Amino acid sequence: PTPLGALFQDQHETFTDEQYAAYAQADFHITDKFTATLGERIGKTKVTVEEASDPRVIALYSLTASPDVITSSKETPSTPKAGLSYQLDRNHLFYASYSKGFRIGGANALVPPICPQVVPTTYSSDNVQNYEVGAKDTFLDGRLQVNTSAFHAVWKDIQQYASLPCGPFAYSTNAGSAISNGADLSLRAIMSERIRLTLNVSYVDAYYDSNGYDKLGFILVGSGDKVGVLPQVNAPWTVNTSVDYELPMGSGDKLHARGDINFTSRSPGPFITQLVNSANTYPLAVPDPSTTQINARVGYTRKGMDVSLFVNNVLNSTPWLSKYQGVGSSNLITYTTFRPRTIGLSVNYDF
Repeated sequence: PTPLGALFQDQHETFTDEQYAAYAQADFHITDKFTATLGERIGKTKVTVEEASDPRVIALYSLTASPDVITSSKETPSTPKAGLSYQLDRNHLFYASYSKGFRIGGANALVPPICPQVVPTTYSSDNVQNYEVGAKDTFLDGRLQVNTSAFHAVWKDIQQYASLPCGPFAYSTNAGSAISNGADLSLRAIMSERIRLTLNVSYVDAYYDSNGYDKLGFILVGSGDKVGVLPQVNAPWTVNTSVDYELPMGSGDKLHARGDINFTSRSPGPFITQLVNSANTYPLAVPDPSTTQINARVGYTRKGMDVSLFVNNVLNSTPWLSKYQGVGSSNLITYTTFRPRTIGLSVNYDF
């Protein structure tokens, strides 16, 4: 609309996704301890984009197409799954698995003739193949539970968003591939009758292993760059730990306390926002710093009523996070941060 509220132009797009799929999975008990799993999902997908424009839009962008344009994309993706597990005994399980997933493709909106570039009318689905090994173990008569895993994922035909130099127009295309390697550790320990400890540690290294280019030959992603556009880039390390304390007070009452620490590391890069001659270049974008946040809580429970005093962000940590450079402007910079130290009282009652 115009500032006076009158309709200046009317243009809308309708996206319709249709999917039909068949899935089957079976477990085969090879021995009392070995179990194999096989599965397959075969789908049939169709994405339709219908664009409708009034005569003013057609004249504004010199569109030669009719007011109603329909573009569609069809695929038949296959996503298999396989796994092997070994139950050594009631306390130890080991497993290995392979799985594949996909993200449906689609169709691009019309680009007006003022853009001389050739834009693909459709783009394909991308897919991830994941390989994982792990173990679930219990020690010390159930007082210690440890879950570990490691994975290797291959991401191919990645759907990328590419801007055009002829105006506020863009399209989606498939470009580049990526590798993601990582590991996880989850630990739960009963330290005493009153103290419980939980620790979760994860590591991930996700990077593009090949260059990706748009249809004009400009680079979109570079080999070795971390996956994602700043500030949406995974931190290599995350560590979450908590300690719970519980003291029985008689008559079913109890005093309880909890403290937790959440740590996130800084990503070392390099990043696609640092690429030269790329639509993704934002030279002022920087990764988030490493952060640590501490929370604490103490409470009393009596006959279904729990009253707790909590302090979130105990150290009042306020790092500068998610730095964002406004599109087309080097002066518009924004940040976010943690909520400041928050002290409160919560009351809960179980019926």
